Amino acid sequence: MPLTAKQVEAAKPSSRDYILNDGDGLFLFVATSGTKSWHFRYSLAGKRARVSFGVYSTISLQRARELRAHALIQISQGLHPKPRQKSKASDDDTFKAAAELWYKGKENAGRAPGTLNKFRTYLDKDILPELGNKRLPEITRADCARVQERIEKRNALNVSRKARGWLREIFSHAIARGKCEYNPASELKVIAKEAPKSKRYPHLLEPELPDFLRALDRSTSRFIQRTAAWMTIWTASRPGMVRFAEWSDVNLDAALWTIPQEKMKMRRDIVIPLPEQLVARLRELYKQTGQQQ
Repeated sequence: MPLTAKQVEAAKPSSRDYILNDGDGLFLFVATSGTKSWHFRYSLAGKRARVSFGVYSTISLQRARELRAHALIQISQGLHPKPRQKSKASDDDTFKAAAELWYKGKENAGRAPGTLNKFRTYLDKDILPELGNKRLPEITRADCARVQERIEKRNALNVSRKARGWLREIFSHAIARGKCEYNPASELKVIAKEAPKSKRYPHLLEPELPDFLRALDRSTSRFIQRTAAWMTIWTASRPGMVRFAEWSDVNLDAALWTIPQEKMKMRRDIVIPLPEQLVARLRELYKQTGQQQ
């Protein structure tokens, strides 16, 4: 009866070397040292011989069977089987090759440098050390779960959530290119460590807004700070966008604020119309800070 992946993984060393047969000449040799290796017995021209396919788990059960199938073809041609050489880099089916291709796609799509830096950091720090040298068809759900556990151990749950998405994308691209048949990262969320409930940002209810706006209007804060607060409200912008706005981005005559693509995550310009009240405040502010950025 053919072996199962669980049987191969569970095979433990004994007081003596032993073998587990998979059939058609392929067997797993388990040494007393604990080393497990794949071997293939065959006959050619009336002589029996044996060839080694490599060590488990570098060579998985699936891969060993692929090598056996190739060896049987060689024997049918009257040749002694030899393990197939690794594919050229252009045809590499390792996870690392797929991940680098995915990363290159993100670069070509114009993702922001900060976003690309995050991709690169966590690929190199967490994902590639676990999966990089493995062949895509041989990567299991357990392998992907170890990546998730690796990140969760330092309680980086937000990174873990993002990494799950990146893994799914990398395998989806590999499937589309015919490098593997299924996505072993598809169900990681089910076993993910539960993140603590998010703490909501302070907010105002609608009935509270009139008093807040009147208080803001009466505020004794510096003019630049009050203008920034009103700009955030009137343009419905994030405070960070307002904080990093520059005079070169603002056209007061056209009443437009253009945030250049270099500052945007999606790498495209954003144009925001400015209401009359804000233009008036900005003209006043320009008198004070117009010589600066």
